[in-house]
Amino acid sequence: MSNENVPEWIDAESKRVESERQKYQEEHGQLSFWKPSEGVQQIEVLVDKKPEQSKYENKVELHILVNGNEHIWTVNTRSPLYRELLQQLKTGARKFNLIRMGTSAEDTRYKLSLPAG
Repeated sequence: MSNENVPEWIDAESKRVESERQKYQEEHGQLSFWKPSEGVQQIEVLVDKKPEQSKYENKVELHILVNGNEHIWTVNTRSPLYRELLQQLKTGARKFNLIRMGTSAEDTRYKLSLPAG
């Protein structure tokens, strides 16, 4: 690709990405994907909304509430977090403290705990 084609590529790629985003939102609603920040965050899994298989292999999209706002949370179905979440959901738990430790893909780990009370 020559340098004079770079602006054309950027324009075309921007349009493609926006088109895909709009198509996804039409199919799934206007919900945003949630990425946990480092530390503890309270979440509530909305079990009345069936999780969907993600377009990515081994991922499931869960509907959750964070600070009163509904989001989609993508979780790897091979992760220990997913197994722990399923076990807790079987007991009837719906609200959790999600603890994220680490900042990069290599060192990030998650843990669930039940909120006090």
